Amino acid sequence: MQLSRRLSLIASMVDRTGVVADVGTDHGYIPIYLVGEGIAQAAIAMDINSGPLARAEINIKNNGLEDKISTRLSDGVKELESGEADAIVVAGMGGQLIIKILEDGEEVFRNAGQIILSPHSDIEMVRRYLCEMGYNICDESMVIDDNKYYNVIKVLNNYKSCDYSSDEDFVYGKRLLDKRDAVLKKFLDKEEITTNDILKNIKTHNTEKTAYLSKKLDIIRKCKGFYT
Repeated sequence: MQLSRRLSLIASMVDRTGVVADVGTDHGYIPIYLVGEGIAQAAIAMDINSGPLARAEINIKNNGLEDKISTRLSDGVKELESGEADAIVVAGMGGQLIIKILEDGEEVFRNAGQIILSPHSDIEMVRRYLCEMGYNICDESMVIDDNKYYNVIKVLNNYKSCDYSSDEDFVYGKRLLDKRDAVLKKFLDKEEITTNDILKNIKTHNTEKTAYLSKKLDIIRKCKGFYT
């Protein structure tokens, strides 16, 4: 199974485990890869729509993994029993939807040893939610795939408290900053140029937007300070 850069990064964040549940599985590529490579012993491919599940079922069969990967029509993790999955992957959707899935299925997520999240938007909001709820963000990574930047957040339910505290931590990711992530550096350079350009062209009377962008620029420059 040849994965895209984004999916490869998501899969690489999963530790060797028993059963992995992939929420929003689409074509079923992640569970097929994880089981095929022996990273997971079994998997549950889940999606809210029957179309993606049908595609996943075809791919699972083509890879000869019907005995190890099951499919399940489910809104988030509503059809997943607490303790049924050792690891849960939620990727390919917006941050606010991911937060809703986490809220609706809190008991299920609390009983999974590891959670891998890849929000396509509102990443700061996801980080803040995780810390407010006491989840331990143990790692983050970034990748560029098809000229787009993607974040992957890894959570371990090991009773350690979240140590994210500053705006820099939440907006761009403490773990990324701590390890001087090279992809984040490229993203920060891009963000600085874009924010500067908007500030130069903004109407002077729009003080609220100017203040927001000025604060964002300050956060970006503080983050870039990690790389000097």
